[in-house]
Amino acid sequence: MSSDLSNGDFAPNLHQVPEELGGGIGNNNGVREPGNLESSEHPLEQFFDQSSDLFAIGDGGGRLIRVNGAMVATLGYRQDELVGRSLLSLVHSEDLIANQTAFERCWNRGQDGAKTVQGRWQRRDGSLCWLEWNFVRAGAGETATFYGVARDISAQKQQMAIAQKVEQRLKEELALYSNLVKDLPMAINLWQLQDRDNAGSLLLVSSNKAARNNVGLGEASVVGKTILKCFPDIPADELRRLGRVARQELSNYFYQVTYVYPDNPVPRSYDVCLVSLPQNCVAAILEDVSDRVHLSQQLRRSEGIFRAIFERAPLGIARMSPEGYWLEINNRLCEILGYSPSELQQQNFREITHPGDADQDKVIYSQLLSGAIDTCVLEKRYLHAQGHFVWSNVSVSALRKDDGELDCFVVTIQDISERKAMESAAQQQSERLKVLNTRLARTARTLDRRNEELQQFAYVVSHDLKAPLRAISSLSEWLEEDLQGLLPEDSREHLQLIRKRIGRMGNLLDGLLEYSRVGRKQIEPDTVVVADLLQGVVDSLLPPPGFTVEIVGQMPVLQARSLSLQQVFANLVGNAIMYCDRDDGKLIISVEERDEDYAFSLQDNGPGIDPRHYEKIFTIFQTLNPRDKVESTGVGLAIVKKILELEGGTISVESELGQGTTFTFTWPKVSVTFDEASLQIN
Repeated sequence: MSSDLSNGDFAPNLHQVPEELGGGIGNNNGVREPGNLESSEHPLEQFFDQSSDLFAIGDGGGRLIRVNGAMVATLGYRQDELVGRSLLSLVHSEDLIANQTAFERCWNRGQDGAKTVQGRWQRRDGSLCWLEWNFVRAGAGETATFYGVARDISAQKQQMAIAQKVEQRLKEELALYSNLVKDLPMAINLWQLQDRDNAGSLLLVSSNKAARNNVGLGEASVVGKTILKCFPDIPADELRRLGRVARQELSNYFYQVTYVYPDNPVPRSYDVCLVSLPQNCVAAILEDVSDRVHLSQQLRRSEGIFRAIFERAPLGIARMSPEGYWLEINNRLCEILGYSPSELQQQNFREITHPGDADQDKVIYSQLLSGAIDTCVLEKRYLHAQGHFVWSNVSVSALRKDDGELDCFVVTIQDISERKAMESAAQQQSERLKVLNTRLARTARTLDRRNEELQQFAYVVSHDLKAPLRAISSLSEWLEEDLQGLLPEDSREHLQLIRKRIGRMGNLLDGLLEYSRVGRKQIEPDTVVVADLLQGVVDSLLPPPGFTVEIVGQMPVLQARSLSLQQVFANLVGNAIMYCDRDDGKLIISVEERDEDYAFSLQDNGPGIDPRHYEKIFTIFQTLNPRDKVESTGVGLAIVKKILELEGGTISVESELGQGTTFTFTWPKVSVTFDEASLQIN
């Protein structure tokens, strides 16, 4: 295909969309035509119009015949502006070749040429959006058409761009961290978690000189290796701590560790500080405390690092004076409360505490001042600078001087507003569920009463109507006997027709009564050997000569209500025999075991069913053939469907005229009560 699809230069080939692919969806003028989809309420029509994906139907020249609402909404054009326009004329020039190639591949190779293609598409307002299209050709010759389905992937593209920026920023930050720590006297190892679910995937990104001298990690030998390569004998709990800090489950962690090196029998002890950093990184800072002489010097040199830790912590952290004033605040705390550091430092914590939490604070504050407690954890509300309250999880620790006098408080604050909102929503939902349960119970009782009334009504109708029907039948017989020899042949046939119709009416009333009784009586499940049950059903139906029933594979043994399963098989097998229009009729019964149920299939070689009538055949009193041709009440499949719904199963049909019919129904491995099934049906 050499034509320029972006301008739609070659002639359209579509006059009507093939019915097998949804011919009722639309024609080349965007106007719905009658077909298998008889109205806009058809599921395929609704799916086309209401889908959030973009759908387009066009001819061989690439011109649009029909588009759905999602495409109109996404691109901003009206329906009449899109119909008749070349689809590829909307593609950004830089992406035209890729989209045109995908379209040509689809057109030339049919379904084998289907391909996904991405590109920028022009909206009516001049803006661009990223779309991912799939094209497929349907039909051949002059009736060939293409179908296209697309999704708006603009957000994904934006996320990819952001991810690339984040990756570049990470590289820059890691380089910055390496430069900052390379000459520090403290052993600092920078690790990055490669797999969030595996702490053993921590990779050494940077290691300074002190780490090489003190703990044996050198830039040239181990940078770029995993922690298990560097420290094969690392304790499992220490590895878990490193992983938790890298995942920011812990903002930081302090502990002490002792190492014994092969070339030095004297143990060396280190204070270890794990610091959570962005991008799944953790800084492991090891301080050699074997010699306390150098402690003060090391602390002064490491002040800048701890300042960074303080500022980067994901929790609000502050030092507070014994009088309750904020002395030092990190950035996260300012974000949580909405104040600047200077604004907070001018306030006492009581001034931004919710009045409802004042009494709680007063008691705890008094205990901390007196020394009754040194730490506490509580939940409270702070007043945000914008006027609303922020739920927080607050941890307070009292720091005391050597003489026991209170020096300051260290406070960590975590914003738990979202969790509180979820708890409140859950409580409200619980209350609503209680109300709904009450209503449901009341509705169930009402439904039980209605069902009893319906059953009684069906019985009365059946009983009261059958009596006059029998009388009419008898009268017709008496008339025929009394007028024997006097009645013309056509009058005698009319009387016989009356009795036949009366018999049919009686069968319909019996069917109505049987349908109303399904599920009314609780029957306990028993052990059912399906193969034996099927054999009994087939024997009772007496298939005519030439009609064969073949049971394929090993039928299961179920815990089920045997009478219900027998009714299902009897109706389905009986229908296959009744409607068979050939001397060599055949019915194949098979089963497939699945996780929670068995799927039974009954495949015959009968006349088949028009797909338009799939729903109709399961409606009570509905038949596809005239009753004078095939005597049927139209109740059997309705009973089958009702039984399966009550048992927690399903039924479906696949058929084409002249190709036979396959009914497939599922039967659960664990029988449900009728109450449970009724809830599923409703």
